[in-house]
Amino acid sequence: MFEMGMEQDNCGMHFGAFKNDILAGVVSLFNSKTIFQFRKLAVEPLQQNIGIGSSLLNYIINYAIENGGTKIWCNARLPATGFYLKIGFTKTGDLFLKNGFDYEIMEKKLPGI
Repeated sequence: MFEMGMEQDNCGMHFGAFKNDILAGVVSLFNSKTIFQFRKLAVEPLQQNIGIGSSLLNYIINYAIENGGTKIWCNARLPATGFYLKIGFTKTGDLFLKNGFDYEIMEKKLPGI
């Protein structure tokens, strides 16, 4: 198990997805006015590829829209960029290396209500 806690976590909202009353996925959401960032989207390995990650992501996108969001973004690990592209995110071209992992910042413009 990895230690994933960050001091900023106290300023975010944390969402979970349950399957048969067992936590199967999590994501943290942070906002600055109308810009939302999500971090630590994770799904239990045995529960992957059945829509839990997509459901969590769609839920927080809708949450951001309902709360005046104009954009949502993340630091996507490079192998996961295809997943985010399918949900309408775009690559920004901003690439970086952190803790041995390659990332690209990806974003999605949100429609106003």
